[in-house]
Amino acid sequence: MSNLVQKVKWNLDKSDIEMYMYGEADFEANKAMQEPLEKLYQYENQLNMREKVKKYVGELETEIKRLEDHLKKHMNDEACRVAEIETRMETLQEVINDLKGRLEERV
Repeated sequence: MSNLVQKVKWNLDKSDIEMYMYGEADFEANKAMQEPLEKLYQYENQLNMREKVKKYVGELETEIKRLEDHLKKHMNDEACRVAEIETRMETLQEVINDLKGRLEERV
């Protein structure tokens, strides 16, 4: 399904013009309805919750990788610091597993 509102950009006399357009309306109607058309455009182009969760899982996995790398570099540091990093990694992995499980439940 295509979006109802498109963002149109053009350059007139060296000034960039940006306008939200609904294809079924004429120019004057579109011009008069910029605020609600912009809101509809933003709504139509927001990420859905499933995509947001997947993105967040990716960020958590990146953080786990960063912590693993830090742990490898600092294996000789205090055991307390190492244990703290391992605990954080395990917690992040539990969050990832929970989020993925919830995504699968909804499929």
